[in-house]
Amino acid sequence: MALTVDVGGVKGAPWRSHPMRSMMRVELLESDANGLSRDEEFAALSDLEDRLDAILDRELDAWFVGRFTWKGSRALVYYHPEHEPRGPVNLAEIGAPYVVTGGLAEDPDWSFLLDTLAPTEREQWTSRNRHLQHTLKEKGDRLDRPRLVDHVAIFDSEQSALAATGSSRGLGFDITPPHRSTDGIVLGFRRRDTLHGARPDEFVNEILDALEPHAARYDGWGAPIT
Repeated sequence: MALTVDVGGVKGAPWRSHPMRSMMRVELLESDANGLSRDEEFAALSDLEDRLDAILDRELDAWFVGRFTWKGSRALVYYHPEHEPRGPVNLAEIGAPYVVTGGLAEDPDWSFLLDTLAPTEREQWTSRNRHLQHTLKEKGDRLDRPRLVDHVAIFDSEQSALAATGSSRGLGFDITPPHRSTDGIVLGFRRRDTLHGARPDEFVNEILDALEPHAARYDGWGAPIT
């Protein structure tokens, strides 16, 4: 399955103003061996999604929250207020040459998004890590070269930030003294690492495990180009 979710929508959910869920299912013209879309259909599917987004926004005040592709079809998920479309919505005409069908359900708690589609914190970091790696490579970085990687975590109190320094040092990090900001108590720490392959996922999971007992929020990593 290929899944894309609007992380901003996840953070704010549920929105009580939009208690209805619509799911538009698009049958692919020709899927690959895994039931996913082929590169040749990318432009046509993107154009279809843009048309659906515009029409559902206009007719239903619908918000797009995610898509998933599986077994030869793509599903687009929207949430909208509880009212009828302002005008006619002809899915057959909108979707051609694709077959598009729609389904409607009450979901005031946004359960389908939060319980089924929403990525976990670690999955979100995996996606961010790939993006950061891609950005560094575009700038000519040799990801396999070790360098100091800086990390930041945010705590609710200075006491919990200080309590986390012990486990952080145990993982080989150098710690900078915590300081207060508008977001909370900020703790910076750094360690020499490489950034190739799955290495960022490994050190992020290591950090999340260490921070979990202290109810801290990991704010990310950064590193110089080498």
